[in-house]
Amino acid sequence: MKTSTKVISALAAGAGLWALNRMRRRSLLDLPGKVVLITGGSRGLGLATARDFGAQGSMVAICARDHEEGLRSELAPEGICVTTIAPGLLRTGSHLNARFKGKQTGEYLAFSAGSATPVVSIAAERAARSIVSSTVRGETERVLSVPAAALALVHGIAPGFTTDVLSLVNRLLPSEKNGGTSSRTGQQIEDQMNSRIWRFFTSSGYEAAESLNELSANQQLANS
Repeated sequence: MKTSTKVISALAAGAGLWALNRMRRRSLLDLPGKVVLITGGSRGLGLATARDFGAQGSMVAICARDHEEGLRSELAPEGICVTTIAPGLLRTGSHLNARFKGKQTGEYLAFSAGSATPVVSIAAERAARSIVSSTVRGETERVLSVPAAALALVHGIAPGFTTDVLSLVNRLLPSEKNGGTSSRTGQQIEDQMNSRIWRFFTSSGYEAAESLNELSANQQLANS
């Protein structure tokens, strides 16, 4: 009787361990084909982690601030393709949610004039299509928007001249000197300005904000 009880207990324990191990296996993430986003992946631990996930068959997306060319050559043997995207100004409607300090109205006008108007900025939808197509083709680098591409071209030919021009543009922008320390959103500044002419000038920015979820519920009601 005691022997049979021990056998039953052993079988029950074995069955329990088998079930636990099976549940554990089911809970493990299957890495092949999965997309893994790694921030700071251009060096150190991030680079090593990107290599290891790539070796496991994962599709690796890396966010990094520099070392793009070195990163591409480092990860190429692992079958990981690196595409660097230089976006320029994107027309997303984010100028309404950005916060401005110093000379708030001047800062807002300068920012929205660029980020909310065609030609100077590129529509987010068009930028997204370019990013996807560049990734599919395995391009080394893609510069978005005509102004950004022109600036990159001139910088490659005459880097010193480009630096001087950018320094001049920076001096022409509104200075934070003698400005307040508080901040306001672009929408708050826009409401205070209450300018139909400026609203018409930046209408494409508002359209982008509506389609890309950049407007709050109150803003959506006000515009409806």
